[in-house]
Amino acid sequence: MREPSGIIFGAGPVGFRLLGVLAIRFVLLSIAVKKAAANGRR
Repeated sequence: MREPSGIIFGAGPVGFRLLGVLAIRFVLLSIAVKKAAANGRR
């Protein structure tokens, strides 16, 4: 019963924390781009 997520957790708290930071930055970046696009259209 091995899941792909097992590799991430197996990397340790450091690797998991790094992935979390990258995910948060990607979300914030996407939101900023959407806001900029909305302001540009108006």
